[in-house]
Amino acid sequence: MGEHKRGDEAIWRVCGIDGWRTSWCEIGPLVRCRDCVNCATAADGSGPYCAHWSRRVPWDGYCHLGERKDES
Repeated sequence: MGEHKRGDEAIWRVCGIDGWRTSWCEIGPLVRCRDCVNCATAADGSGPYCAHWSRRVPWDGYCHLGERKDES
């Protein structure tokens, strides 16, 4: 087993394919929509809204961009 623990969610991308072997590179940690910098409340006051995609998203969904809000 590697240095990762259960629940350690991350974005991975295929870096290379050599015959039957595939190598993967970790891009970054997954970010929930509720923690994304692009997520806000919709103008009509309804649930979360993604400013990047211009559509509603679930609070517990995942951001494909991985842009986490600054917690400071």
